[in-house]
Amino acid sequence: MCDAPQGIIQTMAPGTHYNFDESIHPTEIMAYQTKLAHSSNDSSPTKQTIEIQYGTDVKTVSLSEINDALIPQIPVVSHEVGQYETFPNFDEIQKYTGSIKAKNLEVFRDRLEEKGLLGDFGGYIYEAGDQFTSKVLLANYSEHFTAPTSVCVHVSTHASCIHWQLASSAKILNEGIFSVSPNAYGLVNIGEVHITLPEVTSPTPLTFTLTLSTASKKEPITNSYKLMITNLGIYCC
Repeated sequence: MCDAPQGIIQTMAPGTHYNFDESIHPTEIMAYQTKLAHSSNDSSPTKQTIEIQYGTDVKTVSLSEINDALIPQIPVVSHEVGQYETFPNFDEIQKYTGSIKAKNLEVFRDRLEEKGLLGDFGGYIYEAGDQFTSKVLLANYSEHFTAPTSVCVHVSTHASCIHWQLASSAKILNEGIFSVSPNAYGLVNIGEVHITLPEVTSPTPLTFTLTLSTASKKEPITNSYKLMITNLGIYCC
């Protein structure tokens, strides 16, 4: 079903590290049936209920009412269960040599070309093993540029540094430190980060973190960016 409600399936964010087997065929059913088979003296139906995926919706049923009509015994096929935002790789267009054409990629390619951005777009696509380079900028505006009631805050950069880190859930892959000039105001170019992406065999989430430590603040200022490394490239989440 395209764009139809998918019940339990649509209650979680898209991901590649889990599936919906538990929602379609809960393990509680097997546990109950096993218990029932070994408890011949207790034939009274249970009042325990569970929610199961039923068609394109959710159905609440009693464990004692479960039958083959409620639990599918054949593969469940769905369409567009999870949608991921990625930068397109227009080099893939030429690989469609059969009856199917990458019309969606062609549309976005033409839009970028109309805006004069197509020539630079290759710099947004990285593959595993590529050298990743990113400029680190610090936006720091003093009280001379903002009204007293503005939410913008001047941060003194005296004795300041920016710590950058690329990490997976298991370990830190790379990190470094940039010093910040005490006279840094406005949008300031701090430095460049050079990272060789790790080789992966399955989609691997990474986090790129920037932390600004200053003498004027007890707590550092931190911002982080979610990345997804695949064997085909790196994508911003």
